Amino acid sequence: MATRVKLLYFKPTSVRARLWPVGIALKWTLGLIPPPQSVTMGQVQYGMIRQSEFTFWVFALRVALMGEAIIVTRNGQWDPAGTVDSCGVHAFGRNFELLPAPTEANAPLGKADVLKS
Repeated sequence: MATRVKLLYFKPTSVRARLWPVGIALKWTLGLIPPPQSVTMGQVQYGMIRQSEFTFWVFALRVALMGEAIIVTRNGQWDPAGTVDSCGVHAFGRNFELLPAPTEANAPLGKADVLKS
């Protein structure tokens, strides 16, 4: 079975929310708080891999400057360095292929075809 990742679109609705990740990164850099361990999206908590200050700064600045981010998760883990481009998803030290959007023709991918009479 292929390993899959989930993409979550994150768009803060206020300036304060856009700057919040930068505040966390700054406090971490100054040694005022320990490294973030997880992020909560909705009711699901994702643990953060790669405890790299630099990758978290890149994520924080992406949110602050562009006002949005795509969060890449897999098996309950979040990779702050994860990126998406036309070639696919790059996260967790690997490259993942983007699957086409579900349509009637490709909806049963990985499932047995159902015959209609």
